[in-house]
Amino acid sequence: MGVCDQCDQVVVIPAQSTPAIRDAQYKGIKPIEASLPAIYLDVLDWAAFTVDNRASTDFRRYLLSYVVHKTAQQEEQLGRVVER
Repeated sequence: MGVCDQCDQVVVIPAQSTPAIRDAQYKGIKPIEASLPAIYLDVLDWAAFTVDNRASTDFRRYLLSYVVHKTAQQEEQLGRVVER
């Protein structure tokens, strides 16, 4: 790997290391399966299209994950406010 002389951050990774890095990243991810009604899928598709009109249906997963994450953060923040 190549390291920046000024900030000591990694700036270059050799191509042969890419598969090992990808495998290490995906090792900790556990899949979640859910069945959603068609109307929800339509809304997700519309939202994905609004974000990027070239987005595929695979983008649904990322969009839904983002919404769940943001909702959890808001509830956590709300819990802190209520406790005070």
